[in-house]
Amino acid sequence: MKAYAKINLLLRICGRLSNGYHRLITLMHTIDLCDEVEIEYDSGKAFGISVDCGHALDIDEKSNLCYLAADAFFSRMNKKNEIMPFVHIRVKKNIPSQAGLGGGSSDAACVLRLLQEHFGKPFSKRQLHSIASTLGADVPFFLYGGCAVCEGTGEIITRVQSLDGLQLIIVKPSEGVMTPQCFKLADEYGFDEGKIDDEYFSFADILDYSQLEPLDKVLDIKNLLINDLERPARELMPKIGEVIDIIDEQGSLHTAMSGSGSACFGLFTSEEDAKRAFDSLSGDQRLSDCRIYHSVTC
Repeated sequence: MKAYAKINLLLRICGRLSNGYHRLITLMHTIDLCDEVEIEYDSGKAFGISVDCGHALDIDEKSNLCYLAADAFFSRMNKKNEIMPFVHIRVKKNIPSQAGLGGGSSDAACVLRLLQEHFGKPFSKRQLHSIASTLGADVPFFLYGGCAVCEGTGEIITRVQSLDGLQLIIVKPSEGVMTPQCFKLADEYGFDEGKIDDEYFSFADILDYSQLEPLDKVLDIKNLLINDLERPARELMPKIGEVIDIIDEQGSLHTAMSGSGSACFGLFTSEEDAKRAFDSLSGDQRLSDCRIYHSVTC
């Protein structure tokens, strides 16, 4: 199963919740850059979970979101007295880590979807959504994909009309940004908890009911496409600001950082323009330490 990456077209910090988490509103869209996830089941072995991501990730297996997703799924099923096989999860990684592109969250959502199908859909959509919500803010979104407004800590999802086919160039610096550090610095900057008012919720109506083409819809709400984490991320990693400026030089219609970074994306008018920018950026020595992708929304 393909585990698609995402970009955040906007990300606003609306306040803090009583549990300490940040209340967000974000507009996310899946893109065709993807990992590949498969699961093998061995009923001849005692129940267990293993995860193989090749050499792409240097983390403890039991800390991997795919492991945690399977563990959460089976923990809920154990309450139903189901007999479990040994589960081996394989992930072919293409989405870079610490990028703000949601690779780990998308992989985890794929694990939930694959297990849900294999075991005959033991959970309702609401129950599966609930399991996903325990794994991370982006995981519920990846159960559905497409284009959606996500609120709260990611658990409130409003699907909106897809903006398929937008041409993107993504540049991922070799370094990553640690999300907790980024939010901590955003807290130090401060934010106006009342700032996100009706105008920021109106963009969902624009996306759903406007007769404009997808690219024109995005440009119509461009003044709202703000990422509140971009400023702290730039301070933590100045390379991000440099990358955004370099993408802008290629004639990007809208350039921004995705999530908490460090990947940045530029939106281009046509596939031809995007390919031209990709070729130019690939030969730019200033980006010699970066990975560059040509992608589209899907």
